[in-house]
Order: sequence, then C-alpha cells, then structure tokens
Amino acid sequence: MALIGLGCLTGCSRSDPAPALPVLKIDPARVSVSGVSSGAYMAAQAHVAFSTRIHAAAMLAGGPYGCAQGSLDRALADCMKGTPAPDVAALIARATTFADAGQIDPIAGLADDPVFIAHGSSDPIVNNIVSQAAIAFQQGIAPTAPLQVSLDQAYGHLWPRSQAGNCQPDAGYMADCGFDMAAAMATALEPATASPASAPPSAPGKLLVFDQNLKPELASNAKLDDAGFLYVPAACEQEACGLHVIFHGCEMNREKIGDAFAADPDWHRQADARHLVLLYPQTVSSLMPLNPKGCWDWWGYTGEAYDQKHGAQLQWLDAVFLHFGLTEPN
Repeated sequence: MALIGLGCLTGCSRSDPAPALPVLKIDPARVSVSGVSSGAYMAAQAHVAFSTRIHAAAMLAGGPYGCAQGSLDRALADCMKGTPAPDVAALIARATTFADAGQIDPIAGLADDPVFIAHGSSDPIVNNIVSQAAIAFQQGIAPTAPLQVSLDQAYGHLWPRSQAGNCQPDAGYMADCGFDMAAAMATALEPATASPASAPPSAPGKLLVFDQNLKPELASNAKLDDAGFLYVPAACEQEACGLHVIFHGCEMNREKIGDAFAADPDWHRQADARHLVLLYPQTVSSLMPLNPKGCWDWWGYTGEAYDQKHGAQLQWLDAVFLHFGLTEPN
C-alpha cells in the first residue's frame, strides 16, 4: 500500500448505475472520519478543513495535515520516509493561514475533538517519524483536544484485523493480527457510546453500494469511482445515528479489491453496537494525473486546493454532508 503511487455487490455490475445514496437521519454531533495510509492523510485533511462538522478523527500510518504542501517530492521524502522530518511548526502556520482566509474552517473547531493516531511498529513503508509529526501537529494546533496514540503494536503497513493470524498483508493490505483497530478507533472517537465488549459477534446490518456521482461536475477532477459502499445498522434505518467516514489506503479501493475492505466485520460490529452509519468512499486509479494506485489526494494531483474546502475530493465530501442535512453552522 505505497501511499503514492467486488465488482458491485450481488445484482450490480460495474456497467450498471448504483442506487442513490439513501436518505438517513444523521446526528450532526456524531460525525467522524478515519483512514489508513493515504486515507489517513485524507482523514486529517477532512477533519481540519471541516472542523465545524467533523468532530473526531483517527489516522493509521499517516502524517500531519498538509504535510506534502502540494509537492510530490516532499510527499515521498518528508511525509513517508521522514527524511527530513515534517516541519510541524510550518504546517501549523500554513493551516492557520488557510483558516484565516476561509479556505478551511476555523482552527477553534478542533479544540475539543477526540483524535486517535496509530502506527504499526513494524511498518516498512511509512517511518514512525511521520506519525510522531502528526502527534506534534495535533498537540500544537489543538492542545486541549483529547488525544490517544497507539505506536507499539507489532504490525506493518496494513489494516490489522481482530482475528489472530500471521499478521502478513494480503492483496488488500489487511491482515489477521489479533488487534482490533476498529474497536480502538471507535473507543477513542466515541467514548460515550458502547464499549468494544458490547459489540455483537456478528454484524446484522446492511452493506450497500451507492452512486458516488453526487456532484457530477466534480467527476473529472475528483477521480472517484462511480460507486462507494455504505454500512447501515438496522437501528439506523429508523433513528438518528452517527456518521463515520472511512478512507481506504492505496490499492485498497473497489477497483482493486472489490468490497474486501468495506466488508470487513470489525468496523461493522462497532457500528451496530454504537449506532453508526459507515461510509466508505472509493477512488479510482489514473495515469493523468499520476495516481496509478488509487490513492486519496494528499499531495495535489486533483489541484492546488486539494487539502482545502474547495478541493475536488473535499467538495465531494461536502456534498455528502449536505445530502444528510449536515450544513455549516451559521
């Protein structure tokens, strides 16, 4: 899952249009994001850019907001190898400048948002220095916000699952490591809801495919798949639930591995226990612009504003929020 670089579910082929994103009741106080690898960078971008609507964030194997500053060279060096280490003070100043100009939400919106930062101690692709920089960024930009870290679990550059196994990544950069990353993230981001122990042994909710063309004018620049995934617990078909957006890593998208990441039961069990709707947006790979591994844009392949509210992929996320009635506070 270098950071750069299902067909549909039953009854749906790639050539068929996916059903529209359903209308659900979402509690605006319970909107959060998470991601792994390039998805971790995307989660950080979404959280900082939309801090008035996103209230918690978790990042696995990713660095601080704005790390690449629009440079692929910096992305490959500072933001993956940690040589040199990301300049946290400069990144905080950059974010503050963006906020003052209205290009992202006010920094004050981050003040009390829970954040969880994780990094496998055996990661051969992203240096631990990068996650340390993400921690320093969080401590510097929102010193009063609850922060939890997990840096000592022995797994590599992958998504660790709760089932015990050999902890070696499969084709989708997931592995059975005996560590429930979904539970760790959910506990940090939603401390007031159900404990991991209360999560059901199975996940009886529905995994749906939905049409990602919420804003067709973004299709060319945003480089998103035609379809994404949505997990809806039974309770959330009737009552207001939280919304958690999960950003996959490079080579973990629908185009590459189908629904393997979105169908993993660990997050589903947490969603059922905590009454969370899970949204799994999906990218596509491209050669122009250069993104052959279907990564989320954390260095600028969709344009200079990629990590600001007007960036193509963040505009798409804004369309999702508006679909669920999650408007910006006045």
